[in-house]
Amino acid sequence: NVWLMQDTTVNRTPLLTLGDLDGRVFSLSPDGKWLLFTRTAENEADINTLWAARLDQEPPLLVDLQVRNIVHFADWVPGSTLRVAYSTVEPRSAAPGWQANNDLLMRSFSTSGWVSRPTVIADSNAGGIYGWWGMTFLWSVDGSRMAFARPDGVGLVNFESGEYRRRLNITP
Repeated sequence: NVWLMQDTTVNRTPLLTLGDLDGRVFSLSPDGKWLLFTRTAENEADINTLWAARLDQEPPLLVDLQVRNIVHFADWVPGSTLRVAYSTVEPRSAAPGWQANNDLLMRSFSTSGWVSRPTVIADSNAGGIYGWWGMTFLWSVDGSRMAFARPDGVGLVNFESGEYRRRLNITP
């Protein structure tokens, strides 16, 4: 569930009482009106599903972003309230429960429930040493660049070529 707490935990208001948020993604939009989050999937073959909720109306508007299996990264695209970036995994029965795709995609949506087809920034790839674990990403403040981190290094995403350009190699 999602609660708004003001000053102390005694002064709290429920915002979403869905009972199935899984805690992998939980990101408030820069304007504070939208929450991006993951929910436990109803389909047992999937890990979770990605949703957005408009919190400044009663009841909150829920939008299913039609994205499945998010473990490491989903976030708002800076400068755009209704656009998100994310990376996916494939569920596996062996530990840790997934094989990372190491991809990077973007998707837009509207308050009417319309969801765009994904824009592929980087295709699925091996992801370097221990690539099965997956990558995480972080936007620059102005949204012009994006950094990535994976077990064998950190670097920047080249949006034109879809390449991950390492700036620092790390021995895992």
